Amino acid sequence: MGILATVCTVVWAAAWLGGIVFLGIYDPTIMGIVLAGSYVAGMLYWYLDIKHAAHVFRHSNEAPHRTVGVRSIRVPGSVAYRCYYPSEEKLCCRQEGWFYEGVHWFSMGYLNLLTKGYINPDGCVAACLLCIIKFGVYLVPLGWIKVPDLYKDVSIAEPLSNSKQKGYPLIVFSHGLIATGEEHSLVLTEIARHGYVVAALTHQDGSAPRARKEDGSNLWFLLPQDHEVLDQCTDVTCEFPKHTDGDLEFWNNEAVSKFAKFREKQVVRRAKEFNMVKRHILEFGPKEVVDGIDKSRVIAAGFSYGATTAALAAASLPDEYCGAVLWDGWFHIDGIDYPRLVHKHGLQHPSLLVDSSQYGDNHPYAEAVKRLLGKTKNQRTLSLSLPESTHEHFVDLPFWVPSGSLCMCGGPKNKSARATVAATTTATKTRTHRASARKTKPSSPGHLANLITLRDQTLEFLESLDPISVDLERRMSGENKTNREGGKEETVDVKLAETKAPHHHAIDEFPALD
Repeated sequence: MGILATVCTVVWAAAWLGGIVFLGIYDPTIMGIVLAGSYVAGMLYWYLDIKHAAHVFRHSNEAPHRTVGVRSIRVPGSVAYRCYYPSEEKLCCRQEGWFYEGVHWFSMGYLNLLTKGYINPDGCVAACLLCIIKFGVYLVPLGWIKVPDLYKDVSIAEPLSNSKQKGYPLIVFSHGLIATGEEHSLVLTEIARHGYVVAALTHQDGSAPRARKEDGSNLWFLLPQDHEVLDQCTDVTCEFPKHTDGDLEFWNNEAVSKFAKFREKQVVRRAKEFNMVKRHILEFGPKEVVDGIDKSRVIAAGFSYGATTAALAAASLPDEYCGAVLWDGWFHIDGIDYPRLVHKHGLQHPSLLVDSSQYGDNHPYAEAVKRLLGKTKNQRTLSLSLPESTHEHFVDLPFWVPSGSLCMCGGPKNKSARATVAATTTATKTRTHRASARKTKPSSPGHLANLITLRDQTLEFLESLDPISVDLERRMSGENKTNREGGKEETVDVKLAETKAPHHHAIDEFPALD
């Protein structure tokens, strides 16, 4: 919102409040009518605005499937995830909202962050607040609006007859820090509508505002300073690996902050959960969904901390993924590049990196991404930057609160709808070109336009990926060629270079990270 718009809003609000006070003194009945009318008008505008934003997003790109099904699944003894898949069924009584357990539980997670140390999130006071929130959210559209074309437990659609694929590619998606996978529900729904199965997990490592455990209890957000990171543990952190790679020099180095060591341990735990979800849905998911997945096309994806997680999960099992989609990844913390396994060997698969302009070229995060790309060999990488964007431009915010899309429907096109793409390969020099739009972008505010660009460029990249066997063959032949040209063999982690290892490992195993 610009300065002029902000000033006008403040002046309007002050005039409105002044008028209400005057009416209250003059005639309380009229004041009540004005307040009720203002509420109805405000909620109607809110509802129409977010409905319009969802309509613009939904119809800015044609998809082969009408609807998307969703199921909530849990890995026994571990994390829960939502599975999105293409469908053709449309049952009004089964339309699903953004948040599986309701907006009130989602809001309670963030409220706990604000009141951390003051209110016991599992106590009586918190229970009373939860009741108030549960009532309050149904007074605003966010409490009752549904995700367009998303239906619970409907049947999966048959792959299109003209499709060259033998099933739907699988995308495993990891959320960011202080977030959940539900915050990307509409974007993931649209990706699924284009012929993908998406498994979006909610981590149980203390990185989500709130997660429901298998026994029904709540796991709240965990701050590293809540305990002595290296000396003590909670019921969650005691399960973190002590030394993820056996590098005692790093773990005993006092120059490395405890915060950095904590996140390094945590991201390993997250990557383990990530790979557990992948194995579970491929082997033990709903039968019709399992049968509909093309197991030769598995993609690791994530946002922010989730992008870090996806990169590490793919690097630890390089022969089980064919690509990676990394949205605004967090690859640098307190002076070190992490995860160190990823930075040691570079990205192991064709990868799409989408960054926000919030972290400019000279920002440590951006510099870390450049170093990561510099270490990536024999892989096609695509780096896309969303101009005039922030880190929050990757979540479904325009579909929760009024964004002004209703008022902008006739305005000029926003420049954010066009993104600059840098394609980096090892065979050619880095080149910059304009991202080709899959369809003309609609007139809309920057956040919505950036979400449309994010979806379109992600889909375009996904369509270009080869099956795992083809990617593995290319990667290994490229490594051999590099070694021959160098005159000596490069030292590579045996577990990373192993090609004869089975595709599936026991749940408690974590190759290259134990």
